[in-house]
Amino acid sequence: MQPQLPETHAALGYYYYYGHRDYDHALQEFRIAQRRLPNDSEIAEAIGLVERRKGIWEDSIANLNRATQLDPLNARFLGILSDTYDGLRRYADEKRVIARERALVGEATDVRLDAAIVTMKETGSTAELRQVLNGIDPKDDSDSTGYTRWIVNMMERKFDQAVTDAQRAQLPKFEAASAIYPRELLCGLAYWSKGDRAAALPFFEKARVAMEPAVAKGTEGPRLRIALAIAYAGLGQKDDAIHQGTLAVDERPIRVDAVAAPLIIGSLARVYTMLGEKEKALDLLEKITVVPFGPSRSYLKLDPCWDELRNDPRFQQLTQ
Repeated sequence: MQPQLPETHAALGYYYYYGHRDYDHALQEFRIAQRRLPNDSEIAEAIGLVERRKGIWEDSIANLNRATQLDPLNARFLGILSDTYDGLRRYADEKRVIARERALVGEATDVRLDAAIVTMKETGSTAELRQVLNGIDPKDDSDSTGYTRWIVNMMERKFDQAVTDAQRAQLPKFEAASAIYPRELLCGLAYWSKGDRAAALPFFEKARVAMEPAVAKGTEGPRLRIALAIAYAGLGQKDDAIHQGTLAVDERPIRVDAVAAPLIIGSLARVYTMLGEKEKALDLLEKITVVPFGPSRSYLKLDPCWDELRNDPRFQQLTQ
């Protein structure tokens, strides 16, 4: 191994980024590598990703754009750039990048879903998103597609369909950005939102049993821990729900990870809402609706998990 090679510094950057979530050291190593390889698209992308985690938004956008310029045929680069614009709520920019993706890969499922999600966020309508999902067999759902299908069913108040599609999916869990959801947890949440708490309880219990050992091992990170907190909330285990939810947020604060943290905080707001702690839920929502990667106004308007908050003036202010 030759420690001064730029490739060695790039490898160390990935080690710190993926292995330890040590974004300061990762950025340091990637910048050393970039000085020797200024036209390397992978290094430009890596720097943009680290800067995104650190909340250095304009620099992140600049480096991710540079990666697409250095390698204009790389669809992954375009996907990351569009996702970043989405987190920044820059939907016009996001749509332009998605158009470039379409020109490159055609009508791929993920690209069509991304375009429809932007429309939903801009207009508050799920019609285009529903049309795309109707053309995909639930048995073929990826993590993101399956979770999107569940979300749309919930937004359209099709709670029984949300349960059916989750149960038909081949995946035992769906890894969303906000949490890792076992199928049983999604079913429980659907029945909970429907108001059928008796039907929800067995699913929450199955989800709890499935998640507790993995959370105890500490190998899955805060996204599974926050999902366990949601299951506890559904079971009425208030202290356990708040404990696990708070631990999840403390594991990934905004100052450490500006991308993941708002999403996990949003899941804790869901926990507080389920527990009837409306003021605490609103405190969190007010915090994350003004930062990148927090919930959009359309999401707050459509998602039934916030129904208990809808008549509160503080919540109504967030959706205007």
